[in-house]
Amino acid sequence: MYRSIKFHGILSKYVDRIYFYSFIGDGSLKKILPDGKTDLVFLTDSQVEYIIDNKLITAYSGAYIQGMNRDLTKSRFINHVNVSGIRFLPCGIKALLGIPDKEIPNTPILLRDVIGNKAEELENKISEARTLNERKSILVSWIESMFARMIENNGILTHTVKIINLGKGIERVNDIYNKSDSLYKKMQRSFKESLGLSPKQYSRIVRFDNIHNELISMKEPDWMTLVSKYNFTDQSHLIKEFQYFTGDTPSEFFKHLDNYI
Repeated sequence: MYRSIKFHGILSKYVDRIYFYSFIGDGSLKKILPDGKTDLVFLTDSQVEYIIDNKLITAYSGAYIQGMNRDLTKSRFINHVNVSGIRFLPCGIKALLGIPDKEIPNTPILLRDVIGNKAEELENKISEARTLNERKSILVSWIESMFARMIENNGILTHTVKIINLGKGIERVNDIYNKSDSLYKKMQRSFKESLGLSPKQYSRIVRFDNIHNELISMKEPDWMTLVSKYNFTDQSHLIKEFQYFTGDTPSEFFKHLDNYI
């Protein structure tokens, strides 16, 4: 079971979605593709194993922050898996907790180590909730109350992130601010200082994430249509992008699509 809820208004600049999923893990290895987002994950009576930089990391029941996934990582879901999560856009965690995205590792860190006792209170509420609607209400109330104290900042970065996501990472980043060289340089600095990524790198991640989501709904992909739609120079350019993010060719990736998240 998987469900997600999108945000609107000012929160949509910082929060991509709240999501929930529950299933029986078979212990098989899943590959997690980079999507340029940071997750706050609540595991309830669950256990997840991550393989990051060839190291095995086990996350048990509790609340974790997992930083922006820039590279392919792997995970293994064991027995019953019950997850509630908040997926933040770039600068979402910084706006919420005052921590730049680039300072949060992609290995899971306990939320209580970041915000103290408030984390335990939130964890208990989530674990005691009996229904999905109760968990949803708890997370929505928490995120809205936290952001109510937030001061709007990083305007140029959040504006650029919104344009890149709306454009599915297709538009050339330097075209967004082509009329102002000073704004373009300011935007580049903002990305590097907050995310540790260039705008171009972030756009590539967003574009590949959109390609992945599109392939999920396809019975048989038309690769040349994807080349044209996502502004690749030719099919060899598309192949190089797949190999960069996954190590696989497009055909190999599609053949084993169920192994990717």
